[in-house]
Amino acid sequence: MSLTQFRRRYHQQGLLPDTDTGLKTYTGGLTSTGASIFSGSTTTISSATTNLTGTTTTISGAFIASSTASFTAVATFTGSIVNQPITTNTPEGMSGRYRLEWVAGSMGKPGILGDVISATEATNVIADREFHLVGTNIVSTVSALNAEGGVKLTSTTGGSDQGIIAPHLDASQSAWAATTWGSDKSVRWECLIKTGGSITANITWAGLKLTNTDVIATDADQVFFRYENGVNTGKWQAVWSIGDSDTATDSGVTVVLSTQYHLLIVINSSRVAKFYINGTLVATTTALTDTTDLIPYIGVRGNAQILDVYGQVISRVAG
Repeated sequence: MSLTQFRRRYHQQGLLPDTDTGLKTYTGGLTSTGASIFSGSTTTISSATTNLTGTTTTISGAFIASSTASFTAVATFTGSIVNQPITTNTPEGMSGRYRLEWVAGSMGKPGILGDVISATEATNVIADREFHLVGTNIVSTVSALNAEGGVKLTSTTGGSDQGIIAPHLDASQSAWAATTWGSDKSVRWECLIKTGGSITANITWAGLKLTNTDVIATDADQVFFRYENGVNTGKWQAVWSIGDSDTATDSGVTVVLSTQYHLLIVINSSRVAKFYINGTLVATTTALTDTTDLIPYIGVRGNAQILDVYGQVISRVAG
């Protein structure tokens, strides 16, 4: 048996590595079940399927896969890697969902409703175009850019004073307000916030509601997180209302001062909402009222109470 015949036989059985050390172009299907080493300056594979399933796959030159490429074992790449799918009938980067993301402070700070259209340049240029402030005794200075990132809310000095971030209500000002976030549209909403240095006279709430209030009994339909000092032994509540029937469930998560919380609400196709705090499931609802359009709000209430807001994301099925 010649050396060439020996290597061909053992390549087929996956007992010897497939080694290509020059520039290679493969226009047919490429399947390697042994260790594969491609060390040419350019390796281009344009087959319908490329499967490299050896225990070690080493590619030290540029690798271009112009169709589907599958690597199911350890792969080491020391050159550039480019994936160039041939298919033209699928939308690039689109998942079938409509998604908005707000990075707090990246485009200014939320001001009161009139700030964004103020004739005073120093007022309107720093006003966020997506969200504005509402609430009892609200003024523009309730929000400020935070040196640690995001926006800092500081309510004024009345016991019932509020700082609430709401989507801009001016017509066509913001897609956050113009888009309907329906209970029947598999809505997913999340935010990242941080409590202030004092939370003993504090109410904080965030989620999807009909109105901006933190009062549970006001909205007939809602799903939101709520904390109030002295209520539920200082733990977050997962609150939902279905046709005026209110439920406030203990999340089991104690609110701690100067602490970050990632809050997430996911409504599935059956209109069942799940509440997550820092990635942990804390509550699940029954089916929400059908075709109810909800609005995202984040707020704090109390005498000079602070809440840092880093941003929020919302999405729904498109169409």
